[in-house]
Amino acid sequence: MMKDAAKSFSATYSFRNDPYEKARHNLVGTDVQYTFNKDWNMSAKVYSGLSVYDEINVTKPSLAVESQYSGNYHKINLNGNYFYSTDYYPGNRRGMLQIQQNISTNINKNYSIYGNILVSNFSPKFYFLRII
Repeated sequence: MMKDAAKSFSATYSFRNDPYEKARHNLVGTDVQYTFNKDWNMSAKVYSGLSVYDEINVTKPSLAVESQYSGNYHKINLNGNYFYSTDYYPGNRRGMLQIQQNISTNINKNYSIYGNILVSNFSPKFYFLRII
């Protein structure tokens, strides 16, 4: 792992034996943070998975990607968060597309204006989900 005030990179491996879905999930991911200058920074995460479903003898790949940024351009503050995961991605953000964009600026000392856009789609899929 590399780490300082302006940039970092980390890698992760996670294993989960899921008795409800009767699957073994293996996830590998990276997390990158980078500061371009005093006004702009970003972070990105990429996780890929391989899930083995024992009862139906299927191995299913999955993916999740997330990015965030924030910055200033001519006194306009911009920031955004973008997330996508495949339908069978293990975890609580399964089968999701989410796009969030924010913009704001000060009009004068006492007033500011802002706007937000949020678009999302949620379509998780399960082979098995038995509550025991």
